[in-house]
Amino acid sequence: MNAPPDRWSEVPVREVDDRPPTSGLEWRVPATILTLAAWLAFVILWLSFFASDLDIYQNLAMALISLVVLFGALGAVWAGFGMRMRMMYGPGREWSRPAGERRERWARRIIWLGWAVFLVLWLLYYADGFTGFQNLAVLIASLLVAGALSAAVRAAWSR
Repeated sequence: MNAPPDRWSEVPVREVDDRPPTSGLEWRVPATILTLAAWLAFVILWLSFFASDLDIYQNLAMALISLVVLFGALGAVWAGFGMRMRMMYGPGREWSRPAGERRERWARRIIWLGWAVFLVLWLLYYADGFTGFQNLAVLIASLLVAGALSAAVRAAWSR
């Protein structure tokens, strides 16, 4: 079977980058610290003023949603740096990967994002009617299903 063409081979790669590999860190590190401080302030304010109106499962769902927003913000801050590292250490370089791995990674990310969405919806709307042990069983079962799907995707693309 023929391997799909590597799309990165068509991207021009600068042989000499005039910027040092650490350029861009001077604003990303403080932005990361400020983002983490803002998230911590949100959590403290949430727990102080709003958490008492909701049950434990709804508060857990809010914690998960806040973590997704936090990681999204941090991902946006660091994406440019990661893309520059890809250009510096891209195809034919030490960090290059086969093209099929990219699709596999995206498929696995979608699986785990779906699991997180399921978990948030479960905690917000359904968990209150069950005991803590039943909710733990749902968490473990859903984790096993997502892990099995992720392993199946990895096995299918690693052939």
